[in-house]
Parts: sequence; C-alpha cells; structure tokens
Amino acid sequence: MSKALLLAVGIGLLLPAAAWANQDDNDDDRSGSAMNNEDGWRNRRYTGPVLAVDVNAVVRLRNTAKHHVQPGVGGRLGYQIWTGGTTMLTPEAMFEWNHFEEDNNAIRVLGGLRYSAGEVVRPSVFGHAGWGRVTFPGDDSDHAFAVDAGAALDVYIANTIAVGAQGAYNLINLDVPVDFLTFGAHLQFTF
Repeated sequence: MSKALLLAVGIGLLLPAAAWANQDDNDDDRSGSAMNNEDGWRNRRYTGPVLAVDVNAVVRLRNTAKHHVQPGVGGRLGYQIWTGGTTMLTPEAMFEWNHFEEDNNAIRVLGGLRYSAGEVVRPSVFGHAGWGRVTFPGDDSDHAFAVDAGAALDVYIANTIAVGAQGAYNLINLDVPVDFLTFGAHLQFTF
C-alpha cells in the first residue's frame, strides 16, 4: 500500500514540474498572465496551482445496518496543466474526513488526476488512489488501500474562483470492504 501512495505522490509532483520545464515563455495562452479576453474574463487556459475545499454528504453502501446521509469535508491541492484547447489535466493530492454513524469515521489521503474541459462552465472526471483509515465503535480502527472515482461540474464566478458540485464512488479495501458515495459542493481557487 505504501508503494502505491508513494507512486501517486511522485506522479503528482513530477507532472507539474515537467509541464513547467516545457512551458514556452512566449506563449501567452499558457503563461498564467492576467490577459483578458473580449468579455473581460481572464483567460483560464494556463498552468498553475489549484486549491479547493469540498463539503460532502456521505452514504455508506455495504456492511452497515443504516444508510443515513452523514457529513464529510475535504481539501485538494493540485497543479493545473493546460493540455490544449479548453482542456486541463490536474495532478492533485487530497485529504478527506467522512463520518458514517456513531463513532464510525474514515480518513483518506489520496493522490490522483482530474481531467476537465470548458471555460466558464467546466465539467471534469477524476480518480485518486492512496491510504484510508476507518475507525469503528469501541476505538477499533484499520487502514488499507483506498480509491475513488467521480465527476464534477465547476462554474467560474470570477476569474480564478469556481463553485461546483461533485459526486464520487469511494472504496477503502479492508478485509471487509468499506465503500460509500460522496456528493456535495466545492469552492476552488486557481492561482
């Protein structure tokens, strides 16, 4: 499991470095400058850091007596890479806490990729892999390999600020797997 986490973090660090090293200083569309287009919005086709905060509703799918909606919060830090046209690839790291019921919680630290397309409205798909820990009632806990996959829709309300909604399937691969759905809203800042 630790090899997979190291691989995800390594890819998350190497891809932005490679994009920065290959960036052409004379290409204004990729420079990250505050160049405005005809409607006054900053051109969002550039390479740069991304910071996001997620607030989710969490529904556990299996191995539970209840399927109540519970809270979850998370944060993402990534590096957006313009790949041409209106498409972006964002290697990102994320931390997430999810509450299931009573004393049952999950913490996940994941690395992965997000692929998005669009200008003011930008749909995306994403996948992450890494480490997950689940605490059970009675101070018992276990950890294992964790993954998620999902989709999101961002709407830019300012040049570098987007609000959006997301949904994902999540799995922590314990001896008795813990899988759950998350769906919610996020606020994203692009620098």
